[in-house]
Amino acid sequence: MPPPGAKLVGTIGDQGLELDGGRIYEYSGYYDLEWLVAPPERMDLSDPQARWHMYHVTLDKEIPDWGDLTEVSRATGRSVMDIASAFLSPHPVDRASAYQMWADVYGWEEFDPHPREMKKWEVEKRYGVQLGSQPKPLPITGVTPIPFQRTPHGVIITDDTNGQEYTLKSGQGTGDDIDVFKVSDDAYYVLAYNKRMNYIGLAFFARVRDLDQGKPHDPGGQVFLQTDHEIEGVFGADGFHDLDEDQMIEQLQHYV
Repeated sequence: MPPPGAKLVGTIGDQGLELDGGRIYEYSGYYDLEWLVAPPERMDLSDPQARWHMYHVTLDKEIPDWGDLTEVSRATGRSVMDIASAFLSPHPVDRASAYQMWADVYGWEEFDPHPREMKKWEVEKRYGVQLGSQPKPLPITGVTPIPFQRTPHGVIITDDTNGQEYTLKSGQGTGDDIDVFKVSDDAYYVLAYNKRMNYIGLAFFARVRDLDQGKPHDPGGQVFLQTDHEIEGVFGADGFHDLDEDQMIEQLQHYV
């Protein structure tokens, strides 16, 4: 989603942000570029160590008073007139392209010496993209529920390897039955259901250790059934009321 108060007006570079690319926003008549430098191409974007670096640049309608226009022209193969015209253009996408050419020669650090480091989930949430391969739900055969703390909008689990606490968002109601299942070294299911209100949901969380402590983790996939038709389509005419939790998850995990 755009930053608060901002309107997205254009993009440059890789729109999917798996490679370097940027978003151009309007704030009260001013234009800013958020340019993201992606992890190295040889790196798996799902690697917990993968990081994006976001450079924030105000797209002033002027040629920088540092650097050399002729040098940028030689390096980019664009004429001095083209580059100068792009900097002075009324169109923010043209100006962003000029700043990109300048940064290709001198580096984005010259515009923003303190870029924001972002993890994969932060980039996906801020810009509404899906990066790399998405996590797949895992089978639950032979696992048992683990302890957790309940919150109004999720659960807090403690990783039994590193002792860190992580918050998983699941959106359950206060009267729901909740259980958390660890299905691999770094992946969890959160099951929430309410037999009285007749609804049930399952959320799948992967790569939880990639999450900063104190920041809620959105599910990698989830399913929520609340009508008789939806429930019957998954569980049959008898619904889920007489099933144990393993059986509930066994049916739901195919839809996550």
